[in-house]
Amino acid sequence: MTRIVVVGRTNLIGSKVITRLRAGGADAMLATPGTGRDAIPHGGLTETLAGADVLVDVSGPPWSDELDLAAFFTTSATTLLAAARVARVAHYVLLSVVGVDQLPESSYLRAKATQESLVAGSGVPYSIVRATQFLDYAKVVAELVTAGGHMRFPTVHLQPVGSDDVAAAVARRAVGEPLHGIVEAGWRVRARGRETIVA
Repeated sequence: MTRIVVVGRTNLIGSKVITRLRAGGADAMLATPGTGRDAIPHGGLTETLAGADVLVDVSGPPWSDELDLAAFFTTSATTLLAAARVARVAHYVLLSVVGVDQLPESSYLRAKATQESLVAGSGVPYSIVRATQFLDYAKVVAELVTAGGHMRFPTVHLQPVGSDDVAAAVARRAVGEPLHGIVEAGWRVRARGRETIVA
């Protein structure tokens, strides 16, 4: 039986990936700050990954305007990769963002691009799943662009995706062979309805 460790907060994607993996018969566990197993600080990862075949990285920073995103994702990836090498993990699956390399003015996307580069250059077999923005966060986005009772949206094109579809794409990659590359998960609008593009 494949043993898979999903590292991240007990968040929207992590819990759904675990549910899908277990439903498919995988021995999957969620390593979170609450369990004392986290990439930052360096707590319990070596023991957690012992015997693991796959590491799924859906880690994300806590919401904070003062957080150094570059430091968070660099430290997280470096710590996880070091533990993965010690455990001889056969597949590192990273959840990332579509367009991560196309908007360098975004500190978040720059940090994610650095994280991707660390994983890709690590020598650990890997797959990167890039997802578009989650439909589940529509309320958060609306609050961010609302001021004085008016909503002001920037001129951008978004193709949001449901978190269930992202979790499915990540879980599918976790039980598959390493791609040593990138796949995207999102929705493409077609004349006859919605087509899900998944890894």
